[in-house]
This record gives sequence, C-alpha cells and structure tokens, in this order.
Amino acid sequence: MKDIRLSRPDLWRPRSWGSAAKVACLQDVTQGKLWAYGDSQRRLSRRKKDELDLIRLAEVHPELKSLYPSELLEQLERES
Repeated sequence: MKDIRLSRPDLWRPRSWGSAAKVACLQDVTQGKLWAYGDSQRRLSRRKKDELDLIRLAEVHPELKSLYPSELLEQLERES
C-alpha cells in the first residue's frame, strides 16, 4: 500500500441525514484521481474514467490544472 500524504488534514464535515460525514477537500480528491490516472497497473477503462473526471474538474476549477501532468494539459489545451 502507498504511503499517502494528503495536502490538507482538515476535512469538511457536513451533516447528512442527521449525522456528520467526513468529506475530502477538492485538492485531495484531485490528487487521488491523478494517482489513479497515472497507475499503469489499473485497467485502461478505470484510468480513462479517472482521466475524464480530471477533465471535468479542470473545466469547473481551472486552478487545479497546475497539478496536472503535461500530457493531460496538452489534451486540455487542444480542446479549448
């Protein structure tokens, strides 16, 4: 198992159905998607799903692009 270090240890705790739930921040979700996208051991279909999730995140939160690898940035630039 990987030694995972997240950017922010504090978690948002919204109330859902009467109980608190821990929710990761946007940067941590993005970092997890980037790890999954870059993992060559994962099935291609799963990596493509992560790639699509990252593209969607960049469309709504362009500030996250600074975390992306060059190959994904090039793809985003071609399409914009």
